[in-house]
Amino acid sequence: MKIINFVPRKDLSRLENLNGFIELCKSQLNLWGGNPGWDWDNISWPIYKNIRSIRFTNWEHRGIHIHAISTPNISLSQPILDLAKSYIRYRHTLAPHKNAAKEVVAFRVIEAALIADGLGSDITKFNEKHLNACFDLLRCYKAPGALASYLLDILKRLATLSIITSKAQFWVHPFVGRSSDSSVNGPKASSETKSKKLPDQNALLALAEIFSKGYVDGALDDIDIMVTSIVALLLSVPMRVAEVLRLTTNCLKTDLDKNGQTQYYLNYWVPKINAYDKKAIPATMAPIAIEAIKRLLKITHKARELAKYYEANPTSFYRHDLCPKIGDHDAITRDQIADAVGHKYNDSVMHLIEIHLGTKSMEGLTLAKLWNEVVIPEHKKINPHFPYQESVESSLSKPPKMSDCLLCFSNFQFHPRNITSPILVCGFTPAQFTLRLSSRDRVDRKNPRTMCIFNKHGYKAVRLKSHSLRHFLNHLAYHAGIKVELIAEWSSRASVNQTFVYVDDAKYLETKTRARNIEPAPQVREYLPPIEESLAESLRDPHQRTVYGLCLRSWKAGPCNKTFDCLNCSELLMCKGDKIALGMVKKEHENLKATFDNAKKALENGERSATRWMKLTEPYLEKLSQLENILTNPDIPDGSPIQATDCNDFSLEQSIVRKKITDAGLQLMDASSLKLKLSPQVIDELYQLKFEEQEKKNG
Repeated sequence: MKIINFVPRKDLSRLENLNGFIELCKSQLNLWGGNPGWDWDNISWPIYKNIRSIRFTNWEHRGIHIHAISTPNISLSQPILDLAKSYIRYRHTLAPHKNAAKEVVAFRVIEAALIADGLGSDITKFNEKHLNACFDLLRCYKAPGALASYLLDILKRLATLSIITSKAQFWVHPFVGRSSDSSVNGPKASSETKSKKLPDQNALLALAEIFSKGYVDGALDDIDIMVTSIVALLLSVPMRVAEVLRLTTNCLKTDLDKNGQTQYYLNYWVPKINAYDKKAIPATMAPIAIEAIKRLLKITHKARELAKYYEANPTSFYRHDLCPKIGDHDAITRDQIADAVGHKYNDSVMHLIEIHLGTKSMEGLTLAKLWNEVVIPEHKKINPHFPYQESVESSLSKPPKMSDCLLCFSNFQFHPRNITSPILVCGFTPAQFTLRLSSRDRVDRKNPRTMCIFNKHGYKAVRLKSHSLRHFLNHLAYHAGIKVELIAEWSSRASVNQTFVYVDDAKYLETKTRARNIEPAPQVREYLPPIEESLAESLRDPHQRTVYGLCLRSWKAGPCNKTFDCLNCSELLMCKGDKIALGMVKKEHENLKATFDNAKKALENGERSATRWMKLTEPYLEKLSQLENILTNPDIPDGSPIQATDCNDFSLEQSIVRKKITDAGLQLMDASSLKLKLSPQVIDELYQLKFEEQEKKNG
């Protein structure tokens, strides 16, 4: 291929060099010229395979929906529009890359800065003042430093082409040091920034409650099952949402661990490492993952059967349950057409027939003609890569067929109004999942209906990002003492250092800062407290981590009698320095204090209904205040265990034992009269042993 380089002339004006560069790229370069759907004048360019087209939209319309109708007012204005197209075509001719979308962002902010200064789109007058305006616009993006680098690279190339001032060769961006992407949102980000990446606890609890309803047949529809089951899988292993596309029906694997116990795994393709990877599922999540896969298999069974039928290239109509019992070549009526396509006969059915046959007439229409001339073309339109969900060329490994995919659905299966199609199959897209977890209003749509699963089930709308679940698993694994290397391997990362974007590691920050002879800022790590010897025995049983600390209640004792009342339980072990627990205590203290103050004002105004509530609440409010003071006391070293001793614990087991002792004519001794100082648990065990011995004597 002959590469044509643009050689600017110093004796020409910047505008002449600009026009010459655009003319060269438009007329003499032939890159993408033969691609279907590509045209120089289009606002969208399909330059990548299986990747969304790049769109030359302006700053005001940068977030416009991908399927929105393109109008002249949403695109970049001339001559920046042609310059952006020329630059991207020129750069790809010299060295193809996959960052054209970022280059479009750069041209977008260039135009916005010029327009704000009253210069329209005259890029030849771009100067350092406009550059600073561009940097201000880039600050709204997640990684402004990376985008600023692309911006400077473009400006330096345009300076080389004598289109803008030569001073651009020496421009630098401000996103370095403490303002760099790494410091603001990467491995060196603050603990507060990293904590914001974690999922909202209320959202997780709401999804858990919705998932629990699914154990009753018919309680959840297909949308609910799809969303909650995928969330369950994303909470089982640190998976990226796009990776669920390659989950197969047999993705759940088992093996024996070193202790001879069954270990469950998820096996799926990981694009980051270009290989199938077997991810271990924590024992606590294994039953949930098994149930989630079971539910997904159930709601996708019909779609996979239909996909298998299509794989055989059939010429006869698919005989589903509603299909009319007539021959393939028999004349068909309007009602039979509706039954065949699985819809009531309405405008959508008429429109589908008209698209593929060019007429609404049913004359000569049969099931065979309907299948071969309407259904099959529509199937190919919906599934261009069939029998796969994605292009075979886009991966080093051939993707699984749709008939083998765990996430293979029928067309309109998640549509709020249309009936699930019995004759058309469709692949899964991450948007079908993420839109149900978004709380964003859809006021810009013709149909502003909410798709949020939280609103649907009566919960407050909360935005939950799928990637935050990956952060959550990494966070839990790290603070449970798992080595960073194992977390990186579990998460299928190419580099161990990438894990520090997810976790807060003081040693890592200390090493990096000392290398630059800078004193590191004090870091507080959230970790479980060192366990005293007196507690070691009780912790041999399985235990759980709550938002407040460690629950010491053994699983042998049955369900907890103080669910959601952990701070009033002596079996809660807290840790000084646990920021999650401190945040929860502060939040509960603030909320209860506000309610108490309102009740107090009402009491002063003559309302007496809250008197008893205030008497019961005031001691608990004081307890929260004391606990907050302890957790924030700088004199108490981080890692110190904190356990309440003045709790009036209610236990069903204790009540039963006490009644048995009373019925046997025995007397409970006061703990203060005992010479040995024993824990309440040991004392109860002694009472139980004594009671059993007395029963044997009487027996």
